[in-house]
Amino acid sequence: DAADGTTISPARFRLQGNSIVFDSALIAQRSKLVRVSYRVLPFDLGRRIARIDSSVIFRDPANQLVGVPYDPFAEAPQPILPQSGLDYNGNFTRGISFGNNQSLVLNSQFNLQMAGRLGDLEVLAAITDNNIPIQPEGNTQQLREFDKIFVQLSKGSSRLIAGDYELTRPPGYFMNYTKKLQGATFSNAWTTGKNRQGIFSSQASLAVARGKFARNEIAAIEGNQGPYRLQGAEGERFIIVLAGTEKVYLDGELLQRGTDLDYVIDYNAGHITFMPRRLITKDSRIVVEFDYADQNYLRSLYAVNNDYRSGKLHLYLHAYSEQDGLQPVDEEFDEEEKLSLRNAGDDELAAVVPSLDTLSQFNAFRVSYELRDTMVNGIPYSGILVYSTDPDKALYTATFSEVGSGNGNYIQDTET
Repeated sequence: DAADGTTISPARFRLQGNSIVFDSALIAQRSKLVRVSYRVLPFDLGRRIARIDSSVIFRDPANQLVGVPYDPFAEAPQPILPQSGLDYNGNFTRGISFGNNQSLVLNSQFNLQMAGRLGDLEVLAAITDNNIPIQPEGNTQQLREFDKIFVQLSKGSSRLIAGDYELTRPPGYFMNYTKKLQGATFSNAWTTGKNRQGIFSSQASLAVARGKFARNEIAAIEGNQGPYRLQGAEGERFIIVLAGTEKVYLDGELLQRGTDLDYVIDYNAGHITFMPRRLITKDSRIVVEFDYADQNYLRSLYAVNNDYRSGKLHLYLHAYSEQDGLQPVDEEFDEEEKLSLRNAGDDELAAVVPSLDTLSQFNAFRVSYELRDTMVNGIPYSGILVYSTDPDKALYTATFSEVGSGNGNYIQDTET
C-alpha cells in the first residue's frame, strides 16, 4: 500500500530473496512512503537439512563414502546393569571441604534406586548413603532419610525385605510398637478353608534395633511452649532421638509434627517445642514415646506375627522379644568391673567403677582432661579432673554418670 492507501499492483514489484524490488516507473512516480504487509512461514526454507550429518561421513578401505557404519559381527556394548526389566537411576559424587578452623574432609554421596522384574521376582531397592553427621530436622510433617539401604523381593503374596526397614504394630489390641530396624523380615499370606474364604498371614522379623525405647511424662509449665528436654529410659539427659520414631500425646491426643501443626523436635539435642496452636498450661498432660541412640549395647530383636481371618472370626498370635547383647559395644569389662557388677545386685549406685583412662597422645577430636591439685574450703584435693585443650597436659579421659544431687563429685557446668 502507498501511504495514501492506494494498493500497488503485484505487477509493479517482485520478491528477490528477503528484498522487494519495485518497478522503476513506480519509483519515479511516487516519492512517499510505502507500507508493506506480509506473512512468514514458521520455518526457514533456506536452512540446509540432511538426514545424515555430513561431518561423520568417511571413506572405507575401498575408498567408498560411508555415512552410517555397520558391522554385523560387532558385539553390542553391554550396559553396567543388565537390562532385564529393571529400571534404575542414581548418582555418585565426591567432594572435599576445608577451612581455617577444620582439617581437610572428604565428602561422598551415593544414591541408587531400582525397580522392576528380575525373572519371576519383583525387585525394589534403594541405596542412599550421605556421609553427613546430622539427622533430618523435625520441623516438617514428612522426613527424608539421609542414609537408608534396603532390598525388597516380592513374588505373589510373599515378600522379603533386607536392610533398613520399619516394623509397625500388628493387628490386635496388644503389642503396640513401632521400631526402626536393620535386618530382614519375611511375610506371606494364603487362603484356606472352604471356598478359600479364610486368609492366613504370617510375618517373621530378625534384626538389630537402631535405638532404645523410652517414655517421658513431661511436667508442663504454665505458658511455657518449650523447649522441653527429653531423657532416656535410664535417666540419660543428653541423648540423640532417632528421627521419626516419636509419638507425642497432649491430654491423650496424638499430635502431628510440623511448624504449621502441633510441635517441632530437635532430634540431635533431644528438645521438643509446642506450636502456638497448642497452648501449654500447668494442667497439660504431655507424654512422649520415642527411640533414642544407645551405643552401650547391641540390641537384638525378633518378632513373629500370625493373623487369621474368616468371616466374623479373627484370630491372631504375636511374639516379640528385644534384648541387650552380653558385651558392651565400646569396651569390654575387666575382672574388677565384672566383680563390682556381680556384687552390686539391684543397687545401681553400687555398680560404679572408676573410668579414668590415660591417652598415649593428645587427640583434638576427643574430650580430654588434665589432673590438678586444688583446695576447696581449706581442704586440699589432689587429682581433680579439669577440661583442657593443652596438648602437654590433656592426656586423660573419663566418663561421668548421673548419681543424683549431692551424691557425686562433680557438677556439670552448663554455661561454658
